[in-house]
Amino acid sequence: MGYIFPFERKNFTPDGLIDSMIDIEAHNQEVSKKEIEFILKEKPYKIFCYPDRKTNAVTTWIGEPLGLIVYQGSPYKSNFGDTREAVNVIIDGTRYHGTLYDGMYIRLAKNKNPK
Repeated sequence: MGYIFPFERKNFTPDGLIDSMIDIEAHNQEVSKKEIEFILKEKPYKIFCYPDRKTNAVTTWIGEPLGLIVYQGSPYKSNFGDTREAVNVIIDGTRYHGTLYDGMYIRLAKNKNPK
């Protein structure tokens, strides 16, 4: 099960409505911990994460830090009308590149050349 988020006094996951008796904060902390462990151990080719503008970091959905944004390009408008920026990120010594969408989320792919 993924992260839980409340909406209109009900709790949801990406799979749908769930039992409201679950401790949401504890559950989300556990999911975040597993997500970080997986990323640091497996170093997956693709990662979905979120920017923290205050610390220039990338984070999990609940704000746990994963790595640092080391380059951020100029914003541009896409053909879909959203604003995008190229980013380079380092997570535990592994370099990733990707796109920051509307300043809200980042899609990353591992660099083929590690330097």
